[in-house]
Amino acid sequence: MIEFKHYCPWFVRDWLTSDARARLTLPQRAIYLELIGLAHLENGIASDAQVLAGKLGLSAEHAADLQAALQEFEVHPEDDDKLMHPRTWAMIEEQRQRISAANTRWSKTKAKSAPQPALANKTEDEDSPF
Repeated sequence: MIEFKHYCPWFVRDWLTSDARARLTLPQRAIYLELIGLAHLENGIASDAQVLAGKLGLSAEHAADLQAALQEFEVHPEDDDKLMHPRTWAMIEEQRQRISAANTRWSKTKAKSAPQPALANKTEDEDSPF
């Protein structure tokens, strides 16, 4: 399991022009943004609205707002018990690819800098380029 970064990029233009922002009321947008943050930090959110209401500190009067915000999420691609926002999932997958590529580069660099074992039966003259 990969540990996710505790930040995610914020694309202001994308948010201001998004369909979700246009559809949701102000309280629904606040809940939606909190859910996106949780999804990024926890690799998805619970599919149980009561659990989420508790995590977000929402009262019963915001139950309909929570349901509206949850409509923007899909079943998590790796865990049917969780929900995930498609854009958040794309960012997490990109992070996974970058981390994997960095680990591969690091492994190659580490292997090159490791001391090479001495060859058996090698004489001192064999080291000379002449």
